[in-house]
Amino acid sequence: GSGSSTLETVITLEGEGASAEVVSKVVTTSGSVVSQPITIEARAPKAKGHVECRGLQLSPDSVLETIPALRSTRSGAYLTHEAAIGKISEEELAYLMTKGFNAEEATNMLVRGFLELGLKSVPEPLKPQISSILDLMARFATG
Repeated sequence: GSGSSTLETVITLEGEGASAEVVSKVVTTSGSVVSQPITIEARAPKAKGHVECRGLQLSPDSVLETIPALRSTRSGAYLTHEAAIGKISEEELAYLMTKGFNAEEATNMLVRGFLELGLKSVPEPLKPQISSILDLMARFATG
């Protein structure tokens, strides 16, 4: 729904060879404004970090900003980032609707798929709980 939020994340790599991978996914709906600054800072040699920011805008009147940032205070660190913001593909939506789903069901499935990518790395005991949360998030995002 409508509202404004900032989802700031800062990861600090302090031990030699420390590593982190941050994958953030945000879905915006009607009237929402979301800013997503994510920083990885390397303070130790051989530190490695990666930031991935993904956003899905479900409404033309929503605002989504992703801000991946890298900072290294020691040489020998290796930090990378990637970011993308998009919307649901009309082709994907149309395809699901030809299979008998209505627009809301098809949108819900696509949002769920967007959020779920990366669930492979979650420990098995947590997967059912996270899957339930993702179902709720997808339903909430689509109405």
